[in-house]
Amino acid sequence: MGTSKVCSLLSLLRVSFLLMFICGGALATQRLLVVINNQDNPHHLSYSKLTQSYIQGQADSVKRHLAVEVIISTATWPDLRSLWTFYPLLKELKDLYESDNIDWVLVIQEHTEVDLVLLQKLITSFNSSAPQFIGRALQDKTPTIIHHYENTSLKYPDSSSGMLLSWPLITSRPNREPIDFNIDPQHELARYLYDDGKGTALTDAAEFCGESSQSDTCATRYSLESTLCPASSMHKAVSEDDIFVMIKTGEVYHKTRVPLQMRLWTGRLKHKEINSEKLDPSIPTVKVDAPNTERGHCAKFYAILKRALQTENIRKKPWLVIVDDDTIMNVTRLAKLLSCYSVKDKIALGERYGYKAHDGYGYSYITGGGGTVLSMPSVKAIINGGYKCNKPDEPDDMMLGIWLRSLQIPALHSSLFHQAPPSAYAPRYIVSQKHQAISFHKYQPDDPDKVAKEWLGLTPLLTPDMEHDEL
Repeated sequence: MGTSKVCSLLSLLRVSFLLMFICGGALATQRLLVVINNQDNPHHLSYSKLTQSYIQGQADSVKRHLAVEVIISTATWPDLRSLWTFYPLLKELKDLYESDNIDWVLVIQEHTEVDLVLLQKLITSFNSSAPQFIGRALQDKTPTIIHHYENTSLKYPDSSSGMLLSWPLITSRPNREPIDFNIDPQHELARYLYDDGKGTALTDAAEFCGESSQSDTCATRYSLESTLCPASSMHKAVSEDDIFVMIKTGEVYHKTRVPLQMRLWTGRLKHKEINSEKLDPSIPTVKVDAPNTERGHCAKFYAILKRALQTENIRKKPWLVIVDDDTIMNVTRLAKLLSCYSVKDKIALGERYGYKAHDGYGYSYITGGGGTVLSMPSVKAIINGGYKCNKPDEPDDMMLGIWLRSLQIPALHSSLFHQAPPSAYAPRYIVSQKHQAISFHKYQPDDPDKVAKEWLGLTPLLTPDMEHDEL
């Protein structure tokens, strides 16, 4: 056979192979990067590895159409503690994977369950070459303080169910600075990407499911129960006897907030103190050496920490909880969550907020209204570290965040703590928490008895006998 005929035959073979390659679907294979956006703590890392292994175990079932890589954020970027705000995560993803031909990024939490077969089916209905933002949409019923009283038309993702972003969305994100305060990062991300209508809006997908959905079409789902730790060989049970609650109040509320709070839940606690600048034997309160301030309360918060460390019956407790006098909390539920953590570790836990946390110069903090949970090693580290309030009325929770950052103690977040009452949250989001929520804050506008009974499973001691207008 002549050389020209051989070359012609090889050309035909190449064409035939290429057609087989295309028709066989090989060119349709897309790359999916799954990011488990976890928290910096041994318990959270351990669960993240289980989730990573579970997803990787499904990869073969979709490999013809989807090449899957699964990473854990704290392992990939161990020095970055602000990835929970999402802005720095988008930047890091672009920098690390820009040349890797990624098509899709799925951002999930440690406890998000993923079905790759159903996710791959969902992906085929979207164009990965265009900006895409997909998830389980939440929407506020009324303007709310946690979203800066903004327009309620914005749809934002339930990040616990995961959110799917196309690579063009990550590379073409808006060229503007995020807001300074991080309160609800999933809402803030949606607002940032929407960019006042110039960007990309969230697409609601039924395949992204909420709390314990039983649908057989769920590509992702989430179970709040999985965030708790029942007693086992891996987890030592925490009981209410391991927890000391210190209530931060002032004389102005001795006859209003304090009696209501005692009736709702603190009156049943065995291990508690009501701390005020004024001694009041009728309650009774314990006097702390700090003035009452209209706002801020840093001096009082610090005095409470100091007293906890200096008082033997408090110091012996593994866990310290500091709450406001208008916080409502179920301590039994809290104990189930604390069973996930080692009392030997430095732990700071609650609802996490941030101030400029995304830019590397700010910090994360536990917002005080939902309750601040500290392991005793954390209390010791703060007091023995010589930290102080610059002014008595500085925001106590934000100062705590500064101290925690200096001590390299991560501010751990649980969605079961709430800085606001139930009505401040999107109905589709909050309804799933009726059996697990740990705390809510404020006695208005929601009826505190209803919050205690219906949302926190508490049984108030007495029938309501006071007006709530003074609270």
